[in-house]
Amino acid sequence: MRSEIERIDRIISDLLAYARPARVENGRVAVADIRESVDRVISLLKAQKTFDRVVFHVEMEAEVLVAEIPQDDLIQVLVNLSLNAAQAMSGSGQISIHATRIQQWRTGFRVIARDAIRLSITDNGPGIPLHLAGRVFDPFFSERKDGQGIGLGLAICMSICERNGGEIRIDESHTQGARFEITLLESDIYA
Repeated sequence: MRSEIERIDRIISDLLAYARPARVENGRVAVADIRESVDRVISLLKAQKTFDRVVFHVEMEAEVLVAEIPQDDLIQVLVNLSLNAAQAMSGSGQISIHATRIQQWRTGFRVIARDAIRLSITDNGPGIPLHLAGRVFDPFFSERKDGQGIGLGLAICMSICERNGGEIRIDESHTQGARFEITLLESDIYA
């Protein structure tokens, strides 16, 4: 009963996170230091048995990269993507996180000519079949048959990125595993 109650609690929390509006702190858009967020995610995940044989490789273009997204939201996105990667690699492989600055980013949804930060999260697992790539962000879509997840993780990632003015997509040109690219507006706090 306890495990089923915990599962129901996770489902409800995921649904609430999916519908939660963007957050503002002290009248300003909330921001996250990318390096600090990535370090926290790795520290959190390396304590789990699932990540015993997973190696993280992190590369940051600059010492300070700050994006317009609450840190908790960014951490949730990175945790979801890392968990998916570890499960796809059966708990053994490499996850690479690369962060770079993009000048005058223009999203496909609206015209925004602002600097942004792009995070690439790459694993060396089996990858995502092209015929499924268009569906992975759909709520409740899952190819897992073992009961590990209900198909909300990537939908939540997309919701978080979009409500914070960014986007997430699959890099379909990457053929050695899976690569997700997150683009977030750069904060002008440290500019």
